Amino acid sequence: MNRLAELIRALPAADVQLIQKDLEEGNLSRVLRERLSELEMPQKVCPVCNAPVGDDAPFVLYFGEIVRKKARFDAMDCLRFFLNDLEAEKGKRSGERRVRSG
Repeated sequence: MNRLAELIRALPAADVQLIQKDLEEGNLSRVLRERLSELEMPQKVCPVCNAPVGDDAPFVLYFGEIVRKKARFDAMDCLRFFLNDLEAEKGKRSGERRVRSG
């Protein structure tokens, strides 16, 4: 509460009065609930273009050998880009192993 108190003390009188009004009308608690729910729910986004995707994303890929991961894509071109990047990364790693062991 100390941090909140410091913030309120730094506000001009007009802003403090607006906050008081919102508090009395219940708006403040609603805003806090909405913000907390936003923070609790991780936003699902396409890993390539960062477009929001939901559970009904048109393309879903499960990958990983030890730890299974799930990626949702909003379009086929994003899925292709991701797979090409994954393949290039895998090729780089196997090339490094050959150099180290050879």
